[in-house]
Amino acid sequence: MSEKMLSSLPVFTEVTDAHEILTWVGNNAAGRITIASLINLIGKGIVAESLSEASGYVQFANGLKIQYGHVDIPLADTKYNFDFPISFLTVSKVCLIVGYTGMSYRKFGSMLNSPSNFAIQCDTANTNNVPWIAIGI
Repeated sequence: MSEKMLSSLPVFTEVTDAHEILTWVGNNAAGRITIASLINLIGKGIVAESLSEASGYVQFANGLKIQYGHVDIPLADTKYNFDFPISFLTVSKVCLIVGYTGMSYRKFGSMLNSPSNFAIQCDTANTNNVPWIAIGI
């Protein structure tokens, strides 16, 4: 992240409303900020965490949750449902991002089924180790 970008970032505290943080990220930083930088912006206030290589989450005192993981998609054009490590309060304030790091193009579809569950579909079979991240309250 550039020094100019860092100097323009607001400073959030543990008492900052999670909705305010999500709105700021969506309007100003989407695609330009790393999760590590976002965590530094929020400051202290982690109330729960479960971090592993496979999946995990961090929950802050203000209600913000950052969750991540990897999933396998064995069959093409089939919807697969997955559970978040912990449930969000509502799907209306969750951003789910699905990525792929392979060498060929893949089309993904994703949706939030509920505060505790999401679905991913891919146009290509045997698409393994698909990373996802969800941020919300």
